[in-house]
Amino acid sequence: MPQRFLVVGVTAVAALLLYIDRVCFSTIADPVQTDLGLSDQQKEFALGAFFYTYALFQVPVGALADRYGPRVVLAASIALWSAVTALTGLAWSYGALLGARLLLGLSESGAYPAAAGLVKRWARPDERGLFSAVVSFGGRAGMALAPALTTGLAGALAGVAVAGIAAGPSGVNWRGVLVLYGLCGMAVAAVFWTL
Repeated sequence: MPQRFLVVGVTAVAALLLYIDRVCFSTIADPVQTDLGLSDQQKEFALGAFFYTYALFQVPVGALADRYGPRVVLAASIALWSAVTALTGLAWSYGALLGARLLLGLSESGAYPAAAGLVKRWARPDERGLFSAVVSFGGRAGMALAPALTTGLAGALAGVAVAGIAAGPSGVNWRGVLVLYGLCGMAVAAVFWTL
């Protein structure tokens, strides 16, 4: 198989995880609110905080991908957003949660600009539309799968401690879900780096 197909396939998997990590929080927001003792306003602001830094940093991080190469920036982005996702599972307060959500937006902001650069470099001109669609499909599939996957995983982990993290007063082990998602992303970052 030509390496360009592998690069696009792994990039599509990264897009899938990007959307799972982005969307899963809305699925577990109520248990997070219960366990951290958040007000409704704090929960809603934490949900939306991601988009502030995501929008603000797309152009600057995209410029980094142009300067240092999309492979480096996308691998770093995947690793960073995965670490932030896992660390969100360790949030102990509203401030820590808000900081994690802002960092998630920043770390995910370069993913699609870098992916576009990868497609430009790895695909022939007649393949670019198809390859871009494959990457976009990965993201949309992640968005569609995230609610059911997160709910199912949270249910499966209800009585299980993941890395010493068990369910809080809500009875939902959202912390374990985020840690597992983060670990999956770190594995994809490692694969991506080796391409």
